[in-house]
Amino acid sequence: MRIPLFLVVLTGAVILFGTGSTLAIMNNACKTSAHAWCVPSSEFQHHAKLSPS
Repeated sequence: MRIPLFLVVLTGAVILFGTGSTLAIMNNACKTSAHAWCVPSSEFQHHAKLSPS
C-alpha cells in the first residue's frame, strides 16, 4: 500500500514542478520579447470591448 501511495505523491510532485517550470519559462519569454501567445491583458480587454456581440 505504501508503494502505490508513494508513486502517486511522486507523480504529483513531478507534474507540479513541470507545470511551474513551464510557466516560469513562458513568463520569462514574454518579458524578453513579443510572442503571439503573450498578449498583455489590457490590450486583450481593449479588443474584447471593441468586438461586436
